[in-house]
Amino acid sequence: MGNTFTGHQYPIACAYGSSPFISNNLIIKNQSGISCGGNANPYILNNTITNTGYTKETYRGISCDESSNPEICNTIINGFRDNLYVCDDDSHPTISYSFIQSDSLPAGVINGGHNMLGSTLDPMFVDEANNNCQLQSSSPCINVGDNNAPNLPEIDILGNPRLSGPAVDIGAYEYREIK
Repeated sequence: MGNTFTGHQYPIACAYGSSPFISNNLIIKNQSGISCGGNANPYILNNTITNTGYTKETYRGISCDESSNPEICNTIINGFRDNLYVCDDDSHPTISYSFIQSDSLPAGVINGGHNMLGSTLDPMFVDEANNNCQLQSSSPCINVGDNNAPNLPEIDILGNPRLSGPAVDIGAYEYREIK
């Protein structure tokens, strides 16, 4: 919780029936984001997974295979060839209140609702090229998350209060107006 992963092939991998809680992480400039397999059922909450810096040809934001069923909430998945990828008919991730840079969810994904989908959507990061994925004031990810998500962290990746408006923000950072 609260980590930054940069420059890895697979920074987070879940397998062998594990059910890890993955929250408040910045996963940026990696070949892939989170890999789930072997009956893994992670709970993925308030993460920013983005791929600036690598080609989109071979990489995935979150991949699911071998009967893995992650629950994904309040998460940004942006900039991969396959932002959310389901490899087999036995994997059924559930995603809600998340930003996915894709025009549709792949087969097998359970849409929990309140997702933002679109291949041209922009999460409006401050300076992604320099690893600053805090949200600009114009970001569509501000005040649209699920306040009732189980185990919602009290703080964001920077240690700021998680809730600063009427609803929690999507991603690892809670927007703060710079004064």
